[in-house]
Amino acid sequence: MEPDEVLSRRAELSLQRIGHLAYVAKASSEMPIGALSLAIATEVETFTDHLLEDLIELSSLKSTGFGAQLVKSVGSQFYQSWPERKKWLKSFGVWVSPDREQELFSLADLRNSMAHGAGRLTKFQKREFSSQMSLESNLHKNLDFIVEGGQLHSGYKSMDYIVRVGRAYLTELDDKSCAKFPALRKASY
Repeated sequence: MEPDEVLSRRAELSLQRIGHLAYVAKASSEMPIGALSLAIATEVETFTDHLLEDLIELSSLKSTGFGAQLVKSVGSQFYQSWPERKKWLKSFGVWVSPDREQELFSLADLRNSMAHGAGRLTKFQKREFSSQMSLESNLHKNLDFIVEGGQLHSGYKSMDYIVRVGRAYLTELDDKSCAKFPALRKASY
């Protein structure tokens, strides 16, 4: 297969942006790791949201009055959270492996800590001790971050892991989506 047959154009553009972010982060000290995690998590989230929009269009869901009303009623619920995105992707027969999903959820948790906790676990992330312990374990396993006293500390491999998680999730999601809806590969953006 030729490279342009493997990924959708939207995925290619998102992966280029992630590659550029990784390059800037590694080439200079101008992009702290928190900013990198925010940017990559946002890129993956934006890709997923656009993919959901494309799937709605390709599914002909809006071709009936009922379907159009359903989409209108659901509104932005498609994009409210990762569990919501997962639920709607599955309704189109598209999902990623549990390991890939857990890595992405770790990246989203890291992003939330950076955006809403200034590099610390948020109150929401600390609401239940067992959930917090699981979160801390996943942050370490998937992104090489440790948590001490609620403060997140990056490890030597954290930057590479953040980039890898974003790229791997996006690539697998695009592959699964294009396998189910081949027209996604041909769309131009």
